[in-house]
Amino acid sequence: MYQSRREFLKAASAAAISLAASGTPLAGRTLGLLPGLDAYPHAGDPLLEELAARALEAAKAAGAEYADVRFSLTRLEDILFFSLTQYAHLRDSEMAGVGVRVLVDGAWGFTSSTLWSADEAARLAREAVAQARMNARGRRRKIELAPPPPPVKGEWRTPIKRDPFDVPLAEKVETVWALMEHASRYNIGARNANVGAGAETAYERRETTFASTDGAFHTQTLYQVRPSYSVAVVTPKGRAGRSSDVMQPVAAGFEAVSEAKLVAEVPRLVEEALMMVEAERVTPDRYDVVLDGRLMTQLVGLTIGTAAELDRVLGYEANAGGTSYLAPPEEQLGKFQLGPALLNVRANRSREGALATVRWDDEGVEPEEYEVIREGVLVDYHTTRELASELSAWYGQNGRPVRSHGCSSSEGALSVSMLCPPNMEMLPGRESATLEDLVAGMKKGLVICSGRVTVDRQQLNGEINGEMVYEVKDGKRTKFVHSAEALFRAPELWKSLKAIGGPGTQFWSGVSIRKGQPSQECHFGVGAVPAYFEKVAVTDRMRKA
Repeated sequence: MYQSRREFLKAASAAAISLAASGTPLAGRTLGLLPGLDAYPHAGDPLLEELAARALEAAKAAGAEYADVRFSLTRLEDILFFSLTQYAHLRDSEMAGVGVRVLVDGAWGFTSSTLWSADEAARLAREAVAQARMNARGRRRKIELAPPPPPVKGEWRTPIKRDPFDVPLAEKVETVWALMEHASRYNIGARNANVGAGAETAYERRETTFASTDGAFHTQTLYQVRPSYSVAVVTPKGRAGRSSDVMQPVAAGFEAVSEAKLVAEVPRLVEEALMMVEAERVTPDRYDVVLDGRLMTQLVGLTIGTAAELDRVLGYEANAGGTSYLAPPEEQLGKFQLGPALLNVRANRSREGALATVRWDDEGVEPEEYEVIREGVLVDYHTTRELASELSAWYGQNGRPVRSHGCSSSEGALSVSMLCPPNMEMLPGRESATLEDLVAGMKKGLVICSGRVTVDRQQLNGEINGEMVYEVKDGKRTKFVHSAEALFRAPELWKSLKAIGGPGTQFWSGVSIRKGQPSQECHFGVGAVPAYFEKVAVTDRMRKA
């Protein structure tokens, strides 16, 4: 165990620090080796417009029907430590990139570089056009873009109180050290257990400038804080860990960490971890199951949020991200009854604090709010400008314009933009039911308060690996059990939905997935309420083969 904050800080500072920015000439400005991001042009610098104009002009001159260019400046800091193993790690990375995308003969071309100069921008554009012409020879379908959004010039930034990268490292460590220290000194009496704690916090800031041949030019700066805090206990009976639900991934600044009440919940986390070690194993059976809001965010995000990505639905992600059980559109939209009428899920990229919140997506589209599930029925998918045209018949039938929902995203300008889920929100019920109200209505069942949801490549078959699980008889929690694993097929599980929590029970968290070739990570926010499902198959995941 580190004996002091100073000792830990010294260990963390000695960890590997990687910088991934290249020295490049910028239209007469020369950057030295490994420049910081401050050396690059930021929002409001006329050089950005000059570089964008050179790229777009070169693309049009080479024959592009449409072109866009993105500049991104990304900084990522990851702090990780575990008290039981005395492990500390710090990674601080920077990346500058520019990417040019063009449409030629109904096919995409994309090139990117870490070099920022007028000549490089023009070269990238010409290379992207040549690539698109080659891709057009083997295309199976002609790409048609939905109508362009109104051209916008402007600037936007995630609302924050403190930029994490303006906060001294010592203060970041100090903020979370108290959790580790308090857990390690927690009095567990005579239960012969060791208690430790761990934390990992990733801070990310990405500034992206976008310009297109449609006339758009804007810059936005996005912040994310993705924390994980937990305590662990080790006893002669075994080991268990309990993660905090106070801190969730958010689009915010350092205040999301500094204002969290972590120390106050350490006793609860330790006691619950001890309960997990000492609990009986679950008896396999079919149970009525209540899932809390935290688990429901995972279930909604993976079985509805990702399943409704139109590229998966159409099979365009089959080799990488997978497919979707919500296919094909012509048979499912407006017809597929996923769940009862009390199931309503909508999508947006505007909720403050949610991970996918932006002013514009990576195609310059201002996102809109839309329904995905209405009274249990599938009514829409997530789209980009390329994919929206695939639903023109459906939108026409419903008197809606063909437009992108604004779901294009990427890890930065060095990566091609692709469809990523927006924020997903499972709407609360009309009645003011709480989680305990749902539990009170059970005769025999389980309430699963934490765990992990996993799904297959169709987003169809899945497992809910319960951690904090209580047995319920006649509306009362009787005992704690462990190793409960609920097995499901998404449509069957959603059809078994009997009741949901009301206003005031909604829980917001974040979900991360990987898709695309090369693979990229997508982060999006999910809000959900506790839910009651009937007759769910539950097995003992620790059973012997």
